[in-house]
Amino acid sequence: MIEFKGVTKKYDNVIALNNLNLVIPAGKIFGFLAADRINMLAKGPLMSVCTIF
Repeated sequence: MIEFKGVTKKYDNVIALNNLNLVIPAGKIFGFLAADRINMLAKGPLMSVCTIF
């Protein structure tokens, strides 16, 4: 299981992720979809946070 609670990622004064709460149950496949350009830009910071831990 992967779980994030209240994750915020900033680049200088730009907030890329703000108070992210996410739970991915064990054995599940999870994908990132973006409806617009703003949400698409948040996928990179989220993946960098996921791979740091």
